[in-house]
Amino acid sequence: MFRRPQLLTTISLTYSWAFGMFMVSIPLIAKEHLRVSETMLGLYGCVPAVLYIGSAWVSGRLSERLGRKGILAFAALFSAVSSCLLILMQRPWLLLPPAALGGVAAGFFWPVLEAAMSDGQTSRQIKRATGIFNMSWMIGLVVGPVTGGFLYQIHRSLPLAASGGMYAGILLLVCLPRAMEIAPWGKAFAPWGEAFAPWGEASAPWRTSRGPERHEAASARKRALFVHLGLIANMTTYFMLGSYRALLPEYTDQVGITGKRYGFLAGVIYLGMLLSNLLLMRWRRWHYSLRFLFGAQALAAALLVSFALCNDFHALLLLALLIGFPAGVTYYSSIYYGLEQSASKGAHGGNHEAVIGLGLALGPWLGSLTIAATDRARSNLILCAGVYLLAIAAQAALTRKRLRE
Repeated sequence: MFRRPQLLTTISLTYSWAFGMFMVSIPLIAKEHLRVSETMLGLYGCVPAVLYIGSAWVSGRLSERLGRKGILAFAALFSAVSSCLLILMQRPWLLLPPAALGGVAAGFFWPVLEAAMSDGQTSRQIKRATGIFNMSWMIGLVVGPVTGGFLYQIHRSLPLAASGGMYAGILLLVCLPRAMEIAPWGKAFAPWGEAFAPWGEASAPWRTSRGPERHEAASARKRALFVHLGLIANMTTYFMLGSYRALLPEYTDQVGITGKRYGFLAGVIYLGMLLSNLLLMRWRRWHYSLRFLFGAQALAAALLVSFALCNDFHALLLLALLIGFPAGVTYYSSIYYGLEQSASKGAHGGNHEAVIGLGLALGPWLGSLTIAATDRARSNLILCAGVYLLAIAAQAALTRKRLRE
């Protein structure tokens, strides 16, 4: 029988793996087989994300009343249904309803899983849980697009069929007796045995004992400020990620990047997030650091401009990998700062995922309008770089205001 940490990391990895194949299939089918415009392509990314916002905001709070298990089962079931329905759709507008259903289902899945991950845990256990949870879903989003790209080359329906089967497997796991059993995220319960013991609190080699830890020294006012800064930064990152993955076919189609090469380009950005997550799990000096948070976003803006100007496939792969590093910083900041301080884990999980949904909705929509207006296939990435710089300015203004109060 799974204990809760093993169960949650397993279904997190499986769900994101399935979603990686799902998200590769929609834009490839739409662009290569249905020849849709950039505006329609943006709509496939925008509409599910808008519905994701509402379902994410509701689901976390609903799970506080009804329990986590039933809502996770509901989300897995409807995710499987959305994948199966997409196989049957052969018209551009008919792709939209099952894609939207997938957005709603994901909104009921992630906030509840994050709340279940942190139920009954101490601050240090939540930090450990957050790192391992992030690692599991990021691995899924690395291998998912790559797997989907290989399967797509065989037949365009295979990634969707595989993702539907994986969602069904998650449904079975969630329905196991005692699936949501409370168990701590300490060393004795490290997911997948002792393999991850080196990531425990006591053995992190990069820690320093000189001076107080940032999270211990930070005032309550500063902690509350960083919850909001993390949410703003993460919304900006998902603005970029939503635009990147929804509109990627606009420029890959022009240069003949498809199938497995497309899958690598779609998935490598999440490999960068994964490597960033591994660093942040073991190094604690980034906690409550304005310089670190703002610097990560400035780096993302510079890398996006470089990506927009580059044409070599291998250089694009490297740049996408590097963009994943600052993206990992903002995601980890958003989820960790909130879960560490929030008494209602489900409510914060809902807020965190709703902010992600807002970025995922605005990025494809505004990105597609930018491409249409400029007639340049990668102009959406210049827009994303500009949004990062605006976000830094907004966060700096908010910081000055809060610290003067």
